[in-house]
Amino acid sequence: MDAQGQGRRGRRGEPAAGGALTGESPAGASVGALTAFVPNDYAFRELVRDLTAARTLPGEKAAFDAVAGLGVDTVEDVLLYHVVPGATIDRRAALTADGAELSTALGADVEVDVRHCWYGRQVRLVDADTNDRDARVVRYDINKGNKQIAHAVDRVLRPIDLP
Repeated sequence: MDAQGQGRRGRRGEPAAGGALTGESPAGASVGALTAFVPNDYAFRELVRDLTAARTLPGEKAAFDAVAGLGVDTVEDVLLYHVVPGATIDRRAALTADGAELSTALGADVEVDVRHCWYGRQVRLVDADTNDRDARVVRYDINKGNKQIAHAVDRVLRPIDLP
């Protein structure tokens, strides 16, 4: 447990990889402004359930194995679809971006849909998969204060329309 009483895996809103963005590429070169929409563990489990038409969520290991089985190129494309290069979009900007088209590192666009709910505004990301629920931002401004910023989302964004 950490100082806030959280376990090693964090809360449901935490990104799967901890959401750490260091501001440097693996080669040590500086990275410019970017925004990452980081799926949490639950998002990957939901993806596998959708792909396999299972009735229940798979365990963490089964989900990892299923995602790894998609192949490196597919996983890389999906992850690039979660990154918006050239912009640091914080919570305030996201909440006022209704209808905006975000160009991702994959080259495809994701639309921002801001909904007004009884508890306030909610940011959804509309991906290319038209028959699945859109991803919702569940935690904002991870790593705030840097050129890179991340937001946790509850679904994996899909760059293609799956059956």
